[in-house]
Amino acid sequence: MFSNAARTPRALPRTGELKPGVLPTGGLNLRDAYLDMPPNDAVSLRSIISGAYGLAVRNGYQEWASNLPNNLPVSTLMSYYPAVAEQLSIEPSLYVTRQGQFSAQLPARAAVGNIPLSGQLFACTNLGIYDITAGGEGPWTPQGGVGPVTSDFWTWRNFQNAGGNFLLATNDEGGYVFYGGASFTSGFDTGFSTQDSGFSRVEEGQLPTQINGIDPDLFVYVSVWKGRVWFVEKDSSRAWYLPPAQFTGAAKQFDFGPQFRHGGFLVALVNWTIDGGIGVDDYLVAVGSEGDVVIYKGYDPDQAGTDPNAFQLHGIWYVGPLPKGRRQIDPYGGDVYVLSVMGVKQISKLVVTSGDEDQMVNNISAKIDPGITSVMNRVPSSLDYYIKVLPNENGLVVGMPETLSGEGVVQFYYATPKRAWSALYDLPVQFWVSHDHLTFAGTNRTGIGLGGAVYLMFENALDDVKLNPMDPDVNGNFILTRMIPAYSNFGTPGLWKTYSMVRPTLLIEQVPSISLTILTDFEFPNVAPVFSTSQLPVSLWDEALWNQAAWGAASRPLKKWHATKGGGYDATVQMDFFAQGGTRIVSHDWWLVSGGPL
Repeated sequence: MFSNAARTPRALPRTGELKPGVLPTGGLNLRDAYLDMPPNDAVSLRSIISGAYGLAVRNGYQEWASNLPNNLPVSTLMSYYPAVAEQLSIEPSLYVTRQGQFSAQLPARAAVGNIPLSGQLFACTNLGIYDITAGGEGPWTPQGGVGPVTSDFWTWRNFQNAGGNFLLATNDEGGYVFYGGASFTSGFDTGFSTQDSGFSRVEEGQLPTQINGIDPDLFVYVSVWKGRVWFVEKDSSRAWYLPPAQFTGAAKQFDFGPQFRHGGFLVALVNWTIDGGIGVDDYLVAVGSEGDVVIYKGYDPDQAGTDPNAFQLHGIWYVGPLPKGRRQIDPYGGDVYVLSVMGVKQISKLVVTSGDEDQMVNNISAKIDPGITSVMNRVPSSLDYYIKVLPNENGLVVGMPETLSGEGVVQFYYATPKRAWSALYDLPVQFWVSHDHLTFAGTNRTGIGLGGAVYLMFENALDDVKLNPMDPDVNGNFILTRMIPAYSNFGTPGLWKTYSMVRPTLLIEQVPSISLTILTDFEFPNVAPVFSTSQLPVSLWDEALWNQAAWGAASRPLKKWHATKGGGYDATVQMDFFAQGGTRIVSHDWWLVSGGPL
């Protein structure tokens, strides 16, 4: 008699177990030890931004204006808005959106001519100021009236009074100009005439169109507070202010030096709007080069001698020495952001914390402060440091010198909704501006095909998309990214484990090249990953079979096991991708085998 039991297959012994990995939506962490790092933080997050539904590859950049004279870097972009401006008009079918919508039937770039801008957008090099509102390849003619300058860095503000809308600008090495539109008429009997060719340079003198009391060629920073235009005097702690609603006329001096406990010169003056307990008010914030933040409140510095409430000191705080230049302070909304050797400080939090320890723990850059401090101590004199709020992107970017990693230009990026940092690589830019619901940046490079360009940021799925259709690289490049989550012991801290496979889940539109490497027991990342292309069908228009093909324009999941090698008590995975912008990382799973404690 034969037994049925003999033919019953026996269950195979389990040779491994499935463990879900934790997605690092908490962002980059350069502060905590590996053992103390929160599980949803990242050891490395390169060109990947934390957002809705997980992590996403940042979108790319494309040329907006190219071939500016002498192919010089574009260090400043200025945005001018008159009271009446045409609204933005975009044809959605003609460009790739920031959500990464891509069609193989359309060029992978925005057609500049189909994105008309309201207002005017100006690009500044050390040869001049250029109107690049229309975009294109030029040729470009510098704006008249600027005169000789020795720096291509400018500070600027939009200002409105009864005479119209004006763009006021001061050069970092000295000089004051303004712009009143394509056909501005001053209305004065003497002085400025109709300006048909650009900016007007303000000179010292007694005329209403001039500055009386100081040479405006000493002005290096301009700000507006309670209807008054204020200026910072070069290489001093002094500021100068004008009568209300005027941007020329008799200037009066105010010296912030006595309040600078750590010495130094006046870097910037900014307006800070807060509720000080008796209603919303505008405070004047003066920032010194050695880190003193001096805040005044009131309504009229001219009345300070007769009314103590007219202009009085509100308080003095300290943020640490500032890097070189005047781009370390950016006011936005109800706050002022200051970049110093101690990281990114928010004035709103600075004035309510009880001490330095609270400031270091509570400031938004706490997790990346060690990286900022290390670089500033090693490279203190670079002009590549800056901070800029990008309202259209709901984020903030911190510029650092190229020596941060040795791998090219790097900016730290803060995704405001998720309160998470990442590092943006391979963006050859040094100054950002929001204009007409879009984000633009100027190149930091010099040379033919490199410098003299302004880019439209984050509106394309690829990097370095060219304007010229004859350029061999017109279609752009995939974006190199990296994700290394925090190390994990997978619930068994005392057991050795063998890590056999990792399965990332991506939402893709174009097939990326992927390299996965297991890192165990806190080893260094792999410097030169080896990429392989995941095989996923992509169908071509007019060639594939209808109702059977997988189309490249639709987002679809890519979920595939990758064989790996590695063993240790703690592990993480280094995932390197060449992918298009908008590619999402939604999860990663592990297959591992637990051993003994030895």
